[in-house]
Amino acid sequence: MGRLRTRNTSHVNNRLSNAAFFSSIHRARVTDVHVERGTVDVVFDGTPYSREVLMPLMGLSYPPVATSSGTSETAESEATDEDEASARARAVSTSWGRYIPQRGDMLLVGFDSNGAVYSLGYHAVFYEGFKYQESLMADTGGIGWGEDSGKKLQPGDWDFKSSRGSALYLGDKAKVSSGPHSLLLDKNSGDATLTSGLVQDVYGESGLRRKGDARRYVLPTDAAEAYIFSLIPGNVTKTAQESLDVVSYTTLLGTATELSRIHHGEVIDDLTKTPMVPALNASLAPLALLTGSGVRMLHSVKDSTGLVDYYISAIDNLGNYGVSATLATGFVWSTPLATWQITNLNTTHTSTGTYSLTSPSVSITGATSLALAGASISAVGTGTIALTAPSISATGTVSLGSTGGMPLFKADPAFFVAWSAYFTAAAAAWNGLNVMLPNPLFATAGAAATALAALGTPTTLVTAM
Repeated sequence: MGRLRTRNTSHVNNRLSNAAFFSSIHRARVTDVHVERGTVDVVFDGTPYSREVLMPLMGLSYPPVATSSGTSETAESEATDEDEASARARAVSTSWGRYIPQRGDMLLVGFDSNGAVYSLGYHAVFYEGFKYQESLMADTGGIGWGEDSGKKLQPGDWDFKSSRGSALYLGDKAKVSSGPHSLLLDKNSGDATLTSGLVQDVYGESGLRRKGDARRYVLPTDAAEAYIFSLIPGNVTKTAQESLDVVSYTTLLGTATELSRIHHGEVIDDLTKTPMVPALNASLAPLALLTGSGVRMLHSVKDSTGLVDYYISAIDNLGNYGVSATLATGFVWSTPLATWQITNLNTTHTSTGTYSLTSPSVSITGATSLALAGASISAVGTGTIALTAPSISATGTVSLGSTGGMPLFKADPAFFVAWSAYFTAAAAAWNGLNVMLPNPLFATAGAAATALAALGTPTTLVTAM
């Protein structure tokens, strides 16, 4: 136990002034606190007598240093004799347990036979009064003292609370709390519960993970982060909510360079410090066609400088989805057993490379058109290839049947009507000659004309190609 430093004549003065208090213990109330000196002013209970005494401590280790003469003095007296490195080492290795008294605290103070005064500890005052105050505030959760505050103390438990609202409870559970924030370790349920409006994990400069209330430093010189207001209608708290996970690394200049991020909830634009809106951030390629009033998911991967987005994917509050990989040379979806279903109004594929489709079958259903500019379609198969439509049109040469089939051309149906009429008349003429002058040549020519006339009927020939 330490004590105030005294002069050689102090014992004589103490005997004269403290004779009534020698070899006894007294209660004394704290009237003032001197944190920098580690002392308090006290008034002895029931008397006007006051003294300045050291604060009582649970523990304080600052080992003395041996002098050159082999004796041991206090650390304070040896401060000028030890080198700076040794002093730093001893200061770092010291330990303590201390409570800074408040005005009104009641101490136990004792005197030795020489009149030297010591603070021995604390004395409870109005202990049961705390239970009464707890009951008065039971409807609002108590004052943190007893069962109304969720604590049921048993012999051997520990309970600590600071005057500024922080607490430590070690009982059937372990709980550390400060205001509305708490960490609860429950050995009975096996749960660890962290409760806070904003939870942040900061891994040096290599990463940041934050969940809850969205906050940012508006200016680099700000001492505290400012809340970011929500754009969601009817949001009572008016505070944006987010889940952010950023991975970075530190450059030689000490500036964190972002490598990638996963951002959910109300995605915050770190440039404007406001919730991201597709229409206001259309310069980001994935947001160009998104029509929602807010972004709910944003994934990004940056280059080694942290300035260029190599990959961005985003989803707005309407479910619209966008993805951009500006410098990607590979993009793979591998779902060998999955069934894909795409239902939308319009699909546009723009590619400067080869579009290759390999499938057992391809079915295009609907009133659609297939247009190829400067390209051709080649349908190759071992079986029959059927084209079914109200009309089939083509330009150039169309080959039907095996290789070397007869070229066809597009003609008006009236042409085939005239074609049929002409060969019908020819057939009648040849057949008439055959009647008057029976001749196998006339009969053959008449049969051929009849067959050619039949080719012009719609049932035997498609008149439009």
